[in-house]
Amino acid sequence: MSKFVEQEDYCLNCKTTLKGDYCHYCGQKKLDTHNDSFLHMMTHFIGDFIHFDSQVFATAIPLLFKPGFLVNEYFKGKRARYLPPVRMYVFLSFVFFFLTFSLADFTKTSEGNTSILNFTVKDDSSGKSRNMSWTELSDTLVKFDNEDISFGKEKYGSVHQYDSLQKVLSPQQQDGWLLHQIKIKGFIFKEKITGKERGIFFNEMIHNFFHNFPKVLFILLPIFALLLKILYRKRNYIEHLIFSIQFYNFFFLFGTIFFLIRLIPFLHNTGYRLYVFLPLLYLFLSMLNVYRQSKSKTAFKFVIFTSVFSMIMVLGLAINVLITLLSV
Repeated sequence: MSKFVEQEDYCLNCKTTLKGDYCHYCGQKKLDTHNDSFLHMMTHFIGDFIHFDSQVFATAIPLLFKPGFLVNEYFKGKRARYLPPVRMYVFLSFVFFFLTFSLADFTKTSEGNTSILNFTVKDDSSGKSRNMSWTELSDTLVKFDNEDISFGKEKYGSVHQYDSLQKVLSPQQQDGWLLHQIKIKGFIFKEKITGKERGIFFNEMIHNFFHNFPKVLFILLPIFALLLKILYRKRNYIEHLIFSIQFYNFFFLFGTIFFLIRLIPFLHNTGYRLYVFLPLLYLFLSMLNVYRQSKSKTAFKFVIFTSVFSMIMVLGLAINVLITLLSV
């Protein structure tokens, strides 16, 4: 702007009459000619950055070490010094998943030759179980190359054979559209897991699964709050939603720190059990500090909540697997 407009008695943003240096309606500061200088821009930028930085630390420390504290502060109206829960959620979830997807390799170890995704597989001949890496599992699937795909009593060797048999049946005997699509997907899946490029297929499948995971967590967030509403009916749903967002924020922050610690060579083998146990302990203490019921009653509700939400989480992950299989 070539010439700055000086204000006198009204806000340039909302036209409200000013009663000081700040508009009491929208919060914008009264502007003058000094606001158009480069020095003012840099001062404003540094001030905003320091303010954001101080808010992050003021929020992160109690978020990590004081379960339920930020939730209580929020409903006491003490919000200015902390980052808003939703903004913190956006910031921390971005950092968490950015680090996870940028630095983690879900198909190979740091040595680059084996998978970090391990499965327990039972050997039919010996009856014993052993751990099998993702890479080994994908290699063993080649043995199904010459086997037919079974749907109940029906067995088909290829899509062409299936389609040929369907054509000779009467319209009443033919498979419906949905069943037809499921069987076609079965053949396509068999071709991909037994083909020469099965490694690319498995890597793509893992990639899609983990990239859908943030969406699964986001969809489960209101369900998390709804379960709390069922257990603590006297509280408003918005209170449970804020509680849920702050717990998610802790999960993302703790996960980010845990992930960074595992990048240190001598701490690489830090157990994943700690990553499961500490958030559960944090959740229990948060419920205790926010809802302020006895330890026995809180423990009872905690067990019910974690059991039900775990089943919902498994269902969500199963749907994610199904979507992943249909999308690759």
